[in-house]
Amino acid sequence: MNAGNIPEPLAGSKRWVSFRIIPQPDGSIKKIPLKITGELARADHPEDWATLPEVLKVIAFGIGQYPAIALGFDFPLRVLDLDRCIDDEGNLSQLARDILSLAGDTYIEKSVSGRGLHVLVWKSGHNFPAHPTPGLEIYDGAPRFIVMTGDLWGHA
Repeated sequence: MNAGNIPEPLAGSKRWVSFRIIPQPDGSIKKIPLKITGELARADHPEDWATLPEVLKVIAFGIGQYPAIALGFDFPLRVLDLDRCIDDEGNLSQLARDILSLAGDTYIEKSVSGRGLHVLVWKSGHNFPAHPTPGLEIYDGAPRFIVMTGDLWGHA
């Protein structure tokens, strides 16, 4: 996790939890959100959230492996989650290229798997598809967590 890459106002907000990542036999992963106390966290309960430095501290002590940010109707952030859009050679799928051409200058990071991308945009100023398509999930308001890596796309 490269926390230094997380942009403000995300890094400075008190909307963070840690996530335990558990590989599954089918190759997928199970993600379990945790408060800094180690108890289960809820995306719609701000009292479960902490600051990014607090979460990074408990991750260093083994409470989860990755930080995650809480999205919600009160937070004007939209996340476009492109799954399995990076091939073995590091090339992007056509869908990912199309989305990135619309994204402009915004925060883009690789997902935990290293095969997907998260495109974070503020709700105003971007015209993205209103409905998900295969390989694209759009998170736009409903309470949920997004695991963050700080592993920027397009940067050395």
